[in-house]
Amino acid sequence: MVQLVYIETSGNQPFIFDSNKRRENVGASQLIDELSREWLRCTLSKHGVADSIEQASESGRIELGKPEVIVAASGKVLLVVPDGAGKDIIASITTSALEEAPGLDVCGVVSRPFEWGSSCGLQKADKEVHGLFQQVHSRIPGPALRGMRLPIIAPCSTTGLAASEMGNEGEGGDGKSIDLSASSYAKRKATERAYRRLADELKDLQFSEEQLRKIADYLGDKAEWVGLIHADGNGFGAIFSQFEKALPEDKREDDRAYADTLRDFSMAIDHVAHSALKDAIKAVEPFAAKNEKITVPSVLPLIVGGDDITVLCDGSFALVLAVEILRNFEKFSSKDTCITDVLQNMNIDDIGPKRLGACAGVTLIKPHYPFSTAYHLTEQLTTATKKEVKRVMVDDQGKSIPCSALDFHVTYDTGEVDLDSIRAHLTEHGYLEENGTLHIIRRPDGVRSQPGAGRSTLTGVTDYIATLHARPYVVTPLEDLTQATQQGKDWAKRHQWEKLCKRVEASQDKDEDGHRKLPSSQVHALRSAMYIGSDIAEPRFSEMRKHYGQAGIDALGECDGQEYKLYWDDSPETDGKKIKRSALIDAMDAANCLSLDAAKRYIKVASAGGTNEKTGDV
Repeated sequence: MVQLVYIETSGNQPFIFDSNKRRENVGASQLIDELSREWLRCTLSKHGVADSIEQASESGRIELGKPEVIVAASGKVLLVVPDGAGKDIIASITTSALEEAPGLDVCGVVSRPFEWGSSCGLQKADKEVHGLFQQVHSRIPGPALRGMRLPIIAPCSTTGLAASEMGNEGEGGDGKSIDLSASSYAKRKATERAYRRLADELKDLQFSEEQLRKIADYLGDKAEWVGLIHADGNGFGAIFSQFEKALPEDKREDDRAYADTLRDFSMAIDHVAHSALKDAIKAVEPFAAKNEKITVPSVLPLIVGGDDITVLCDGSFALVLAVEILRNFEKFSSKDTCITDVLQNMNIDDIGPKRLGACAGVTLIKPHYPFSTAYHLTEQLTTATKKEVKRVMVDDQGKSIPCSALDFHVTYDTGEVDLDSIRAHLTEHGYLEENGTLHIIRRPDGVRSQPGAGRSTLTGVTDYIATLHARPYVVTPLEDLTQATQQGKDWAKRHQWEKLCKRVEASQDKDEDGHRKLPSSQVHALRSAMYIGSDIAEPRFSEMRKHYGQAGIDALGECDGQEYKLYWDDSPETDGKKIKRSALIDAMDAANCLSLDAAKRYIKVASAGGTNEKTGDV
């Protein structure tokens, strides 16, 4: 008889970002990584399994009476063990977590004993432990309760939790002494181990421990903008909840085939995530500011494992890095035979037969902006993008099409920290009469208007929403979206990444004398008009086109078939409401995290690939 053990960390992002100190952010990511590496290795060595996780997957076989690792990545462990060994393994790893990483939320569960090789035994145990995990974890007091303090107890200088150790403000024991919580102290102790690990993983890109220290210092205090990127794969919940379909029909009841396929698929996804990030860092190198101290792009990976990638970077190339991560994730997943075989066998909603997609949120912040707040917003951006892509990108049978996209936000102040509230200030509400007359009820500035005629007296009216943004933006090449409905393809063309690049070029490009082709004063005046309402901004845009038509102003709008408009229809409709979008503010915000040279490069590459500059058709 055997058992299945499932151990996972929860609340990884709050654990990493509860402090604004980059040393603690890096150290926290190291502690999460050590659960599925060092702590697991030490535990397995007590059971006679090889010294490394990679070797453990080969030498540790349950048929030999030894624990067998199936998944070990990014704070998650799934392994088959001899009956009775499960609780000891969980106790060993969770004890390591309490001792080495105070504040890290770790929970483990063990399945009921089952006969290895019995019909679907491992499959049933896999579903059992995931369901049991939710029940057990919900009943365990969270790590926040460990940091409670009385008023007489000194607070931690970086997190406000109860202080229990003394540390130094600077690197290497430099600076004044400060009070630290047990969690912050453990994270700082792990920082050097994190630098060593990252330097080894990125050695092909000339990263070193010293370079990583300087990058952390630069992002913590000296950068003008810091980019926080969170990318998450699409449809992985559907994959793992029905993983038995990943096997050929004649192997779906075979425990050995299930274990090997799940292990190979998990390792392949992990490899894809690491490769996607490394190639993305190479791609941003031409646009990364360097000096005599930092000779590599200022990128600080925090979580890279499975379908989850979270990094900090210099804000000047944050959007480029995010786009390249998403495109590389698609590219590498489409070339991995293990992944493509699994997807081909499954053929279920949200999963395409050839590749995986991912969505990303990008938040631009100042170095001292609260990181916990920034990550919360970044996660909201990622979730909203996934939801919109899933709603629109479907085929004629309603099945989702693999599509990668991103959304971004630039935090100019700390007044709004919730995405819905932020976007509410960029939305205009009203209704249209059959003759096209527009009645604005609520303007983007929050002022309510009194329409000329009461809606209750009219017939055939359509509710209408106009947003001052056109996010998210699709980074998947249009030629890979041919299976989508016509509405989906039209939506992807209007939200194409290269469209944003053209708008950045139009708003930032200069003439031979170094002057903006579109005067900044005119662009800002148009932006101000948009906050008043579309009935003011659209005529102003039309007037500006007469004066600056040769300066590329058309790129700031969309062609409705006859002429370019600042606001355009964006089907399909949502809840019966007509949707209009505008992208001028997108271009102005993106200028902080997308250089003009980078924008022009994407435009050039798209043109060389046969993309029609006016319509986006491939």
